[in-house]
Amino acid sequence: MNLTDSYLISKERVDIPALYDPGARYGAWNGAALVSYLAGIALQIPFLAQKLYTGPITDALGGADISWLVGLFVTAAIYYPWARRTANPPTQMIYPS
Repeated sequence: MNLTDSYLISKERVDIPALYDPGARYGAWNGAALVSYLAGIALQIPFLAQKLYTGPITDALGGADISWLVGLFVTAAIYYPWARRTANPPTQMIYPS
């Protein structure tokens, strides 16, 4: 999700002072990021291969843990269209004064 935001949404343009001000451009919480992250975690569970838990899809894959791939693509697929509509990236990099 960080890579999606950095390269596809803000295109490496960041308002650095606003990162530290909850009342500025980025706000205190990024709802799209939080929901995407939680959905990614939930959808990884069937693909986990751990000592305490092995998901049913992992068994079908012969024990291969591909949860990290699922998390990567699911969060990006949810976050990208949502952030394109709601993000407010700067037109250029903004540095502290």
